[in-house]
Amino acid sequence: MTVLKSSNMSKKLDSLPASSPAVTKLLSIIDDPKTTRDDILKLVTLDQVLFANAFKYANSAAVGSFRKLESLTEIIDILGFGILKNIAILTALRSVTVDKKLWFEGVFLAVAAKAIAKKLNKDKNYCDEIFIAGLMQSYGVFVLSHFYPDTYPEFRSITNYQERIKQEREAFEMSHLDISAAVLLDWGLPQKVTEIIANQAAYKDKATEEQNTIIELARFLLGMESKGDEEI
Repeated sequence: MTVLKSSNMSKKLDSLPASSPAVTKLLSIIDDPKTTRDDILKLVTLDQVLFANAFKYANSAAVGSFRKLESLTEIIDILGFGILKNIAILTALRSVTVDKKLWFEGVFLAVAAKAIAKKLNKDKNYCDEIFIAGLMQSYGVFVLSHFYPDTYPEFRSITNYQERIKQEREAFEMSHLDISAAVLLDWGLPQKVTEIIANQAAYKDKATEEQNTIIELARFLLGMESKGDEEI
């Protein structure tokens, strides 16, 4: 995997609002087979937003529990580490993302990409990886919008995705995909996820070509959704 890095952009990333230490730690250990439920319990209780989001999701219609869940231990047992990881990622992303449209785009890409992967009968790990990649690849867009509010909007309007990545690198030294991959590496997320993001516009890595195609299809659906909203 190749992640283009810029020392200038790295300094800028250091000045962004930090994700909760508890969330960051959780993301770094949750896939470790040695991690226990007690390890997770300790971290979740350290972050009020993460704690609240876990309860909210566990008691939502999406889970469909026949009774209200009031114990964090019970919630972790029911949700499982995989879903809790996704909640942690959403919590981390929401803590620094103020662009509602960008937030919607990330969630749409994640949900659509995972749904496509499921239709292709991919296994759970594959679906989880592509969900995170779809959700987090737009993080770099937030970063560039944050640091270059006057000039970056024109890059977001470039319809040819590979051309957009090329122009971002020429103008800012790193594309939004490079930034997203670099941040995820720092957060300790699986390298497979960062590979999918880093190679999204390259199509040179055969190992991630299929995932890239799925996310491209999800992005096409996002474009159709956005066009429908404009027509309305």
